[in-house]
Amino acid sequence: MLKTPALLIGLAGVLLVGAGNEVPADFRFVSDPASVPADAVVVDSRNAETCAEGAPAREETEPRCVPIAAVTGPHGRLASFRDIAWFLGTVGLDGSETVLVVGARERDRDAVAGLLHLGGQKTVLVWQRPINALGEGFATVSGRVSEPARRAVFREPMRDDRIVLKNELQRMLAEGGVLLLDGRPAEDFWGERTTGERAGHLPGAQSLPARALRGATPIVAADGVEPVLYGRGAVDGLAYYTAVVAGRSRPAKVYLEGFADWAAAGLPLDAESHPDLAAADVAATAPAPRTQISAAPDRKLLALSASVGALLGAAAAVGTLAVIRRRKA
Repeated sequence: MLKTPALLIGLAGVLLVGAGNEVPADFRFVSDPASVPADAVVVDSRNAETCAEGAPAREETEPRCVPIAAVTGPHGRLASFRDIAWFLGTVGLDGSETVLVVGARERDRDAVAGLLHLGGQKTVLVWQRPINALGEGFATVSGRVSEPARRAVFREPMRDDRIVLKNELQRMLAEGGVLLLDGRPAEDFWGERTTGERAGHLPGAQSLPARALRGATPIVAADGVEPVLYGRGAVDGLAYYTAVVAGRSRPAKVYLEGFADWAAAGLPLDAESHPDLAAADVAATAPAPRTQISAAPDRKLLALSASVGALLGAAAAVGTLAVIRRRKA
């Protein structure tokens, strides 16, 4: 079995090569400030405090603060798209705008971009350079943060045909012919590293790590082939979706729940391993630690013992003297 990441990446690349696709106008990476429309609204994926202090914006536009943490719960659980649409309305987005997503961390930036595109945002541009590279055409102003009440109603329909649910993926795998791409690092794919109770990858999946997609020659799919993408969870899956669809200029679907949800449901895995059991075996065979007993006596304890002994001796003597006196009487 081939486990070399480069060979696996090459294999997936061969399967994806085919008829060329044009860069999608509504979802793409940009690196030239001149290619950003004058009316584009900046969406800052950094944390809300940083965005509120200062975010880039074109004249007569106001940047919007949309950190990925605002739409995720414990363990990266993604909010419902109904709640996400409400949140986007609280920062003043109605979905008809052309947005330019910027950020300091690639994964968070790409996750927000993927979220907006799946959520129905009309046009999503992803700035793939540092924020300060936007140039003099952008001023730094206070970003608009979320408020309890909506400032706009997000009206655009979500692109739910791009999202694959768990039961759908089970059916697709049973029918066969699915090109399933795992965006996690190769160590996770082969079960060598995990943060859960089960490791490995979904049945028939191929390893094409998200990191391998950044900055490489675009890969396009053969006609009629739409891969299904997944990461560890929703945030990784959203970022991977952006890297493939916007970065590689080709259509794809995404299983947002990702490996963590599939494994937790007890569904079949390839290259399955159980790191927790291996750790338990190591712990069971490890020798028990020995308790070290000091051979040197504790001087304070010896002194206390001597004092107690003297008191007990004195008490015994007094008791004996009292008995003798009663007998003489």
